[in-house]
Amino acid sequence: MKGALKEGVAVHFPAWRGRSLPRVRSLYGTSPVFRAEFDTVRHVLDGHLQVPLVAAVFAPSDGVDEALLDVPSYGNAALFAYQTALFGLWQSWGLRPARVAGDGVGAVTAAYVLGRLDLDRAARAATQEGAGAPPPRRQVEAVSGVSQAV
Repeated sequence: MKGALKEGVAVHFPAWRGRSLPRVRSLYGTSPVFRAEFDTVRHVLDGHLQVPLVAAVFAPSDGVDEALLDVPSYGNAALFAYQTALFGLWQSWGLRPARVAGDGVGAVTAAYVLGRLDLDRAARAATQEGAGAPPPRRQVEAVSGVSQAV
């Protein structure tokens, strides 16, 4: 454990696996930094979706729009917005990871936070069908600030 701490913090953004995002509501309601980051990302994502992302993310648990999260483009978009906003919150607390990686839509998040994709390209990639099921070797990793695809 001590060796891992000396190496620095690593962040891994996972692919969408159909998980709900209950923390989005609480963080959105309590953290101005998270809310601002989430809103910035979701506004761009909305340009690639037929229904605004907030309709799915903030839908009542038994509401019709909640089922949109089962659609890959919406589930991936929601996870991308959540991961990006959470990363922004962590950075506001002073987190500077030595390593960033991701798979599936998490690879899109990793590429975006590393500056390898601009927000519009990342949003387009996150909302594409299949973003949650990447081909082999579609993982993004950065080690000590040096980006590379592995």
